[in-house]
Amino acid sequence: MGDDDTISRDDFATWYSPALTLGLLDTVNFESVARLVHPALASGDLRTTAETLTVEDAAAHLKRLPASLWVTWDARLDLRFWATANLIRQIHGQSTGISAYGVRFDPAGLARLFPGMAKRPESTEAPTPQAKGGRPAGKNGEPIARIAKRLIALTAGELVLYTAEAVASELISEYQRLNLQPPSPDNARRDAQGILRAVRN
Repeated sequence: MGDDDTISRDDFATWYSPALTLGLLDTVNFESVARLVHPALASGDLRTTAETLTVEDAAAHLKRLPASLWVTWDARLDLRFWATANLIRQIHGQSTGISAYGVRFDPAGLARLFPGMAKRPESTEAPTPQAKGGRPAGKNGEPIARIAKRLIALTAGELVLYTAEAVASELISEYQRLNLQPPSPDNARRDAQGILRAVRN
């Protein structure tokens, strides 16, 4: 990739992580978002950039990712990508692999896909607007992603012990730890069920 495939650190800061994207869409259902996102990624209509991109032993920073990288990737099955923003793949027909860490979406492309999508908060210090049901608008992606990361790290034997109620309790605690307004117990349980369903599939 050439220098024209690199974006500035300031521009990168305005692009949206997968977790922030889910948060701004006010959903934990990454599968439904992925159905729309995947074709746009594969066609190049939605651009992506990685904070760090490695191919074999070579590393580059703030590089745009080629649309061809997304052609065979099934976003609906990759919860780890939506939770961690990291994409690790083998290059088809080759022994080499490619790893993209800290992947972000172009906000202009997301706005075309989701015209009603909330805007990124101007500052993390700003008051959090409240959405219906006691859920904070545009901020719920981070707590959800953090809980999903913890569950992904568990063994199958450990994961089977988790109930929706236990995950909902952890989710509410995570909101509080991040100084965010927690969802109502019913909404927390619904989100917890979605997280568990995605992690276990």
